[in-house]
Amino acid sequence: MRRSLLAAASLAALFAATPAAAQATVTGNLALNSAYFWRGITFSNRSVVQGDVSLAVPVLGGSLAGGAWANYEPGTYAYPRDISMNAADGPDITEVDLWAEYGYDFGATTLAAGVLAFRFPNENGFTDDLNTTELYGRLSVEGPLSPSLTIYRDVDKVIGTYAEGSVSQSVNVFEWTTVTLGALAGASWGHTPEGFDNANFARDGLTHVDLSVSVPLTSGRAAITPTAHVVLGSDPVTRITEPDKESGVKAWVGVRVTWGAMLSRPAD
Repeated sequence: MRRSLLAAASLAALFAATPAAAQATVTGNLALNSAYFWRGITFSNRSVVQGDVSLAVPVLGGSLAGGAWANYEPGTYAYPRDISMNAADGPDITEVDLWAEYGYDFGATTLAAGVLAFRFPNENGFTDDLNTTELYGRLSVEGPLSPSLTIYRDVDKVIGTYAEGSVSQSVNVFEWTTVTLGALAGASWGHTPEGFDNANFARDGLTHVDLSVSVPLTSGRAAITPTAHVVLGSDPVTRITEPDKESGVKAWVGVRVTWGAMLSRPAD
């Protein structure tokens, strides 16, 4: 699941003018990206289409949310330099992630806890043998740099821990929009091959750093957000760019369309 700094920036732009009040919201995203990197790992070095839909409702003073995210490879990626989740079987959905979480605000601080299920539907490449489930907790703070820390614990196939810390800042460069700068660092413990067939990384510790810039363009309930990312790989697995080729620096670009709507009127 990729609820990234980009998605957060798009949602913030859509609902910036909404009064703070309890209300249900539905959000949809559709993105075209030049590659698919998951936690710094190259899952596809060719173009992908990614989409998601989510629903959030007020519950007990907080927010109960859930949704689904999917990755689609629009081509047959069978060249020797291709990395594909679908083992060159042709255009197909390669991954579906389902998630649910409950979040509560304490002033500018938000605490959230949830569950994330990774599902791989194909018979070749990434198959259901890799299906797994994670529990996670997140601490985020509104304000300068909007710092956030999320810790994921795999409770199924890997039995490892992964953490991501991020900051982001919107800058008023243009009169008609803002530019959002972001930085994210990932670290892993227990995702190494020792004792587990489905390990994600080669060693414990820092996995990668992701630097991003995005420019949300909003109109009513919709936003179009071009973005660019530079990924600095630390773990040997995150440095792979093609079969038998590595680089400490990778990059991808994309554009996302976000749509959001309130399903109930703000409380008086």
